[in-house]
Amino acid sequence: MIIKINDHEPVELRFTFSSFIAYEDKFGEPINLDNISFGRLISFYYFVVLCSKKGWQTSSWLSMEEFQEWLDNNPDKMFEISTFIGDNFNLNDKMSKNEIKKN
Repeated sequence: MIIKINDHEPVELRFTFSSFIAYEDKFGEPINLDNISFGRLISFYYFVVLCSKKGWQTSSWLSMEEFQEWLDNNPDKMFEISTFIGDNFNLNDKMSKNEIKKN
């Protein structure tokens, strides 16, 4: 999935370990999808977008406020990002089940 936020260059979303690490660094605990608040979910989506850009660690290409404003102006993008993340979780779940069956 490729997204373009405001005047920034388009970014192809990637599901990375960096997004989980950035979330844990911010909140001091791992993400738990069973009881995550809406605000923390938005933060996780932000980290997925942020960490998808090459060199994100040394740039300030997207602030959380800018991301939230972009979501406010494009509410359909929330669903698209959610679908992208859900599809990746489902793919990982299917792959791990296949690995268990092989063993």
